[in-house]
Amino acid sequence: MKYKFWLILIGVLLTISNLNSQSTYFIKYKNSVAIQEINYKVTQQKLMPAGINSPLDTELTSVNYLAKSLGREDETLSRIIKVSFDKSVLETNIYSLKAIDPTIEYIQKSTTYKMDFVPNDTLVSEQWALEKIQAFDAWDKTVGVDTVLLAVIDTGIDYLHPDLENKIFLNAGEIGTDANGNDKSSNEIDDDGNGFVDDFRGWDFTDRVGFPFDSSGGDYLDWDNDPMDEQGHGTYI
Repeated sequence: MKYKFWLILIGVLLTISNLNSQSTYFIKYKNSVAIQEINYKVTQQKLMPAGINSPLDTELTSVNYLAKSLGREDETLSRIIKVSFDKSVLETNIYSLKAIDPTIEYIQKSTTYKMDFVPNDTLVSEQWALEKIQAFDAWDKTVGVDTVLLAVIDTGIDYLHPDLENKIFLNAGEIGTDANGNDKSSNEIDDDGNGFVDDFRGWDFTDRVGFPFDSSGGDYLDWDNDPMDEQGHGTYI
């Protein structure tokens, strides 16, 4: 049993080594090319047109169809082949095939992408919430763009956090000064007429009105000994 295990392991390692020693390209032939010609290239493991000799044919490691089964009945997919060359072959030589063979529509190199995005934040290991919401898994798919506006429903947010302080949306209708020279963010007036007073940085639908900081404890320093002060007479640390 142990002997078989080592044989399997050696086989896997040889396969990986072989894959790493190759470069793979996709070649699309023009619609004027007969499917029989594509089939000939695959069955004979040849790439160059008849009558043309090139060292590239000897450096080929495989010629295969791109599409499988029913996909090969498609007019476009049936004319795309997947070819692999020895890693030593120069890309420029492979792309020069298009000049040699006028029936080639395009050549595209196959690239393998690895998903391994990790933020360059020195404190990322301390941000337990990112792991909790599986943010790293999501960022492996896409890191998104900073022009997208997100609405977050939660117990609150630390908008003074260095990662967030310049990224929190501010309601343009509730910032600046009003006709009387008062700060719109705290003038106790619904300046933008949306039904919420002083909602310049979101809205707390439970107890703090327009002051959406996390009320779960430990972050509020009250100035007037009223822990439920809805006028924002305090600060957050």
